[in-house]
Formats: sequence, structure tokens, C-alpha cells
Amino acid sequence: MQQTSLVDWGLTPYFSEELKEGEILARVVEEQKTLYRVVSERGVLTAQLKGNLLHPSVDRLSRPVVGDWVVARPLWNEEKCVIQRVAARFSLLKRKAAGEDESIQPLAANVNCTFIVTSMNRDFNPKRLDRYLTIAFESGSRAAVLLTKSDLEPGSNGLALELAAKHNVPCLALSALSGEGLDPLRALLIPKETVVFVGSSGVGKSTLVNALLGREEQGTAAVREEDDRGRHTTTARRLIALSTGALVIDTPGLREIQLGADQDTGLEGAFAKIETLALGCRFTNCQHGTEPGCAVKAALKSGVVDAAQFESFKKLKLEVSGDAKKLEAKALGEQKRDWRSRARIAEGPKKKNR
Repeated sequence: MQQTSLVDWGLTPYFSEELKEGEILARVVEEQKTLYRVVSERGVLTAQLKGNLLHPSVDRLSRPVVGDWVVARPLWNEEKCVIQRVAARFSLLKRKAAGEDESIQPLAANVNCTFIVTSMNRDFNPKRLDRYLTIAFESGSRAAVLLTKSDLEPGSNGLALELAAKHNVPCLALSALSGEGLDPLRALLIPKETVVFVGSSGVGKSTLVNALLGREEQGTAAVREEDDRGRHTTTARRLIALSTGALVIDTPGLREIQLGADQDTGLEGAFAKIETLALGCRFTNCQHGTEPGCAVKAALKSGVVDAAQFESFKKLKLEVSGDAKKLEAKALGEQKRDWRSRARIAEGPKKKNR
């Protein structure tokens, strides 16, 4: 049997796991609820989680996600294995779960660059782009922006230059239909490095993957004409190897991006200009409001900082700090309940009055 080279799948000395007898190292290439497909030196295997990883007390971040390296035990004489544990990650793209749920949802692991895909129709939204950039920088990966369907908007290249200067990240206008911008995109895809395409449904993530592959691998569908909204054609995250040696994770469309309490560092990357200017404020705790000597407000007045971007920065800053306060209050409540429980145990059973 011809062995698969894990180096071609992104293995580096960073993932130096100590393997016990009978264990192998593998990378998760597809996730379907509690079943996975992994690539190992034995080839592609179907994988399931070890029992302790399925326990309700196990945090979702402790379970595998596409892009993860895992330690597994192959089943004898079968193309199956059982995942024992997840190897340390150098990056993890995640978001706060939608709705009232305060849990964190992992999206992709061990990603070198996050490509934020948005189309040049009604999907384009600068404030949503700020959110994507925040989770990208917080993850530990690089970031880039792809403006798809550039054939719909003559000014796409100009907007790409504007966004690149504004956010200090690569930004390309491209069209999978005409092929415009695909060569510059290929130049950003480095062999043995992993990138992930994230964005709303219908922006053309899977179409881009197919264009890079040169074949129809991922399912696609047209957007609805009445509102330019896409349909969920990609239902599972999947890691795909390109002929160039680069590795691409295609993902289902995201309806919303909420920020968690631990994503403050992402704001520093997404709004680097504002954060740098803030270092020049007179007060270290300046809120960039009515305080005297505010360098950010001075930059706003002179036009160095865009007013809309500053408003987005303030809103996301409040969202992150507000979530942190909610988590702090929740932890304090749990601590108080624990104290009361311990006190009742220490007091012992109450004596009944006769």
C-alpha cells in the first residue's frame, strides 16, 4: 500500500505528538456531526470519537474540527479509526454561537490564512467585514479579502485597493465566471499551507474552490433574484488539496458573526490604525469620547480615520466587553451557588424540632 505523505497535508514539526503503540497521527478533512474523515499515512479513514470525548461535560473546543491534527487508533483490518485526542493547535477560527447560546463554535483549525469572501451584490457589508476580520485576526491566522462576482460591479478593483489600504490586508476583486483575479489568488496560496474560505451563503466560496481545482467538486447554486441571498449548498466543512500543493477549507455560509469575550485581540488586528492612534491619547483608559487629548478623535476630525469604521469599532468593542461582563456575572453566580452548597454540607443535616 502506497503511504500518504502527511507533510503534503500541512504536517510541520509544530505537531510533535508522542504516540503510544498502535496510535497514528491524522488530519481531519471532513466533519459530519460525530463522524469524521481523516487523512493518515494509511490513506483516508472514517473516524469516530473515543467515548470520553462524547461526554456532555467535554467542551466543544476540545473536540476535533476540520483542519485539526488528531491522535487516533486504527481498527484492525478496517478503513476506520477512533480519535483519542486533539493535538495542540497553532490557530483556531471560531465565533460565538448564534442566538442566546453563549457557547463558542469552532469553524476551522490550524489555518495559515483566513480568506473572507464577499460578493459585489447586496451581500457586501463593511460592518460585517469588520466582524470577519476580527475573528480572523483573533484566530492567529493571517487575513485576506476576496470580492467575488466583480463582473457585476465595474468599480470592484478600485474598492479592492481601498479596502487593502484601509485594513492593511491583501484584497482582490475576482470573477470565477470570467477568470479575472484567479491568478493573483493562486499566488496567495502557498503549497502545504492551509487557507479557509468564509462568508455568507451564495457569495461564491464553492465556485472559487471548483475554479481552483479545475473541476466541479463542490456543489453550487444560484442566488435568489429577489434578494440576492444564497442557498446553503455546502453543508459540511471540508479540507481539499489543490494540485498546486495548497490546502483549502470550504465552509457552509454563515448567517451572522457574533463576537465572544475572548476576541478582544482580534479587534487590535481588525482596527490596527485606531488601536495604534489610541496609544497617543492623553489618558490610558480613554474611551475616545469627550476626553481631552484624544488622539483618535483628532484623527477623526482630520479625516485620517473613517467615521463609519470608528463607529463599527466602538460597537464591536462594547459587544466584546459586554459579553465578558455577562460571563463574569455567570461565573460569580455559579461560585456563590457552590459556596452555599458547601456551607450546607458543612452545617450538616438540620435537627427536627420535637
